[in-house]
Amino acid sequence: MSKANPIDELRAQVSTMLDTYAPEIPISTTVVFKVIKAKEDTFIKNATALTEATRKLPGCNLFAYHKLRTTDKASEPAEFLIYEDWETTKLFRTQWDSEHLKSFQYSVVDLIAALPELKWYYGWSDAAAR
Repeated sequence: MSKANPIDELRAQVSTMLDTYAPEIPISTTVVFKVIKAKEDTFIKNATALTEATRKLPGCNLFAYHKLRTTDKASEPAEFLIYEDWETTKLFRTQWDSEHLKSFQYSVVDLIAALPELKWYYGWSDAAAR
């Protein structure tokens, strides 16, 4: 019997969580990736493609990634933050179920030193005030 893919498990947990939110509330998330130094260029390439595809989706107020810190130690991973802000949970669900996000998530499994750290925020946003 094969071990479950940790990305599949994470995706299932997030889907279950999203089911508990009202579809019309604004939502945003931060995700921190600890990327193996030798694989950082591949991560950046993949994150750039994800960013370009995501920004085209309706309801995306902001999607960006940033490198959090650098270190000279090759053994320490580089940290990247992805931030995204959505007009509604329903529109974020389109992103969550998109092929470009799934492709990115599965592509990073071999690039990261640990599972990504996700934080969720929901409720009022600047988009709601427009």
